Amino acid sequence: MALHILFSVQNVVDKDLESEIVNELMGANGGGMKKLLEESPMVVEKCQRLTRSNKLLKESKEIVAAIMDKVAAYETSGVTDEESIIHLD
Repeated sequence: MALHILFSVQNVVDKDLESEIVNELMGANGGGMKKLLEESPMVVEKCQRLTRSNKLLKESKEIVAAIMDKVAAYETSGVTDEESIIHLD
């Protein structure tokens, strides 16, 4: 008997929750769906930080490539005079 009552209560709760969830998502001009699709402020902030980091990494890559080109050019020139060292500014 107790199991039957428990089962009945669970069915009622499930049906009520199901209708409540559907009403929340689909009712009120779809506001619930918009809430689900919005990014949280924390996610937006992380995305902005990743974008900045990505930009910085690309700039760093270009700078390192330029330095490596200068080093390679210096090594292939065969210059041994200390006065002619390329400054890597």
